[in-house]
Amino acid sequence: MTGLVARTGRPVWLVRAVIEGSVLVLGFALGGPVGVGTVVFAFGVGPLIGLVLPRMQRWRSARSARAVAAPPVERAERDPSALERA
Repeated sequence: MTGLVARTGRPVWLVRAVIEGSVLVLGFALGGPVGVGTVVFAFGVGPLIGLVLPRMQRWRSARSARAVAAPPVERAERDPSALERA
């Protein structure tokens, strides 16, 4: 999925929705059951990832920035090996 996003430049949610939709069609063509839940998942997970992923990236960046900005003593309280590396 992320490889297709990088190669095509399309948004993550769109690439994920196309992948899930393709798998849904292929599964149906092979005789698998397709219900309401299957369709909702197939076309709902892409937009959901599109909403959640940017928020998680911002959260991780802010958390990393706080960890780097923390004084060495505070870092050592969380990770005793931090003083050895400092």
